[in-house]
Amino acid sequence: MANLFLKKHEPLLRMQHLSWKMETALTRSVFFSLIAIFASFICFSNISSADWTSDYIVGTIDHNKIDGNLSDFPVLIHLAGDSGTNSFDATELFNELPLYEDRKKIAVFDSDGNQCYVEIESWDHVNQEAWLWVRIPDVSSTENTELKIYFDSTQDDNDEYIGEILLIAKLS
Repeated sequence: MANLFLKKHEPLLRMQHLSWKMETALTRSVFFSLIAIFASFICFSNISSADWTSDYIVGTIDHNKIDGNLSDFPVLIHLAGDSGTNSFDATELFNELPLYEDRKKIAVFDSDGNQCYVEIESWDHVNQEAWLWVRIPDVSSTENTELKIYFDSTQDDNDEYIGEILLIAKLS
């Protein structure tokens, strides 16, 4: 009787077994993909400000102008011959990084020594001008937050912290 039941339902059982195998394979695939994604978020760079040859203060956020502490706050930095509230001269930066391909050989650190994530909005090495969006981890309302930019043409591209804003043209 049992053999008759198995023979009658064998195609259905095979399909269920195959379905289970596919679900298991898919679950494993999703699981390992998630592990890879989470691993990329928790891998931190060993780059410190001491690894760079040149640094300049590019801006100071006056704590008197901040009502309360801010987290992950975006700030637009303009780099040029005379820019920022402290009239930072970025000429040396562009002389050190003369090619467009050198634009990711920079790093921005806050007052606490944290490297900040940067999105390059524009980088014009010919006219020596750039616009950078910097995400500051913490902006204090009790003490000034200072931003320093580090640059070094001998460094590898700082792809972990430096990205680019991609503008996509609307097609009509």
